[in-house]
Amino acid sequence: MRFLKNKIMRAAEAQQKRTGAEPSLKLEDQPAELVKVSIPIEVKSNLTKQKGKAKGPAVKKRRNPSSTKNLVINYGKAIASFAVSDLAIPYLEPFLEAENVSLQEFISFINQSKKNIGGIKSFKYLILTTEADSELVATYKKIFRDIAAVFINYFSVNWILHGKVTHKKTYLFYRFKMLRRIQDPENFTYMKQRVYNKKK
Repeated sequence: MRFLKNKIMRAAEAQQKRTGAEPSLKLEDQPAELVKVSIPIEVKSNLTKQKGKAKGPAVKKRRNPSSTKNLVINYGKAIASFAVSDLAIPYLEPFLEAENVSLQEFISFINQSKKNIGGIKSFKYLILTTEADSELVATYKKIFRDIAAVFINYFSVNWILHGKVTHKKTYLFYRFKMLRRIQDPENFTYMKQRVYNKKK
């Protein structure tokens, strides 16, 4: 503030010398309105340029991309691991009985498919029934969708909070988005919608 006052005072003195006018009152003695008016146009333009430089370019706020990078892979592998664990058996039994499928056959199918989970496309293959699938494979996929819903509803919070997941808040935030995509695998094309900043 003091620097600005001194600059204004020097500019006012320089203008007085050029015009040959009588020296005016000191800056401290002048009313606020006169101080504002007495700034020459050249000084004003220099001040605005300096202000623009001080601000610098506007920085766009972005989410950390690494927080959702492996989200689908980690969820997919966690669901598959849960599906073949002893913890899932009480939940699996009613689904297996309803579809008349043995536990060992289902576990071997999931163990083979688990190795291929590497993103949305491969995980979608494990939950989406297609025309190319045999009746047995379609049944396995249906049971897997059911057990995946059980995992997300009742076991995912424990897995997120006590597991090796780094971005715990992000995984909790996307928990029910993941559930909705498992229940509707045909529309499972993305996990995080890209946000574009509008130019002002």
